[in-house]
Amino acid sequence: MKRIIKTIWICLLLWLSDTVISLVLSLVFGLIEMLNKSDEYGTLSYLQNTLFLQLMRLIFYFALSTLLFYFLSKLRFASKLLLFIVLNAGLYVFISLLYAFVFQPETKELLVHPLFFILIVSAALSPVLLNQWSYFKRLMERY
Repeated sequence: MKRIIKTIWICLLLWLSDTVISLVLSLVFGLIEMLNKSDEYGTLSYLQNTLFLQLMRLIFYFALSTLLFYFLSKLRFASKLLLFIVLNAGLYVFISLLYAFVFQPETKELLVHPLFFILIVSAALSPVLLNQWSYFKRLMERY
């Protein structure tokens, strides 16, 4: 039971830091697009879409991601940080591809949108950012 609670807590922290990182990255990307005058979506649109996708990720992905994280975290890697990076980003990509190709095939065009890649980068960076926090580092090592 303790392991399940730790898994939920870790996934929630990863989602929260992922949301903050993706908001910052989408803001920077939107500003760069605006400066290059190739802003076809709009800076505010990137922020709104990021918030919307992260909310949808919490609602629809969180349960499946937590379940997969619980079982796949028993894999052995050189470091726990590398394991968390691979699991967080890999599970996001896997669930997104599963959704796009199996459940909603008409949404495949979203996989080439820059925001999809921003979310992948933020999913990979969130364990690195959280690893700077001593509480998460202890939680990760005991997991």
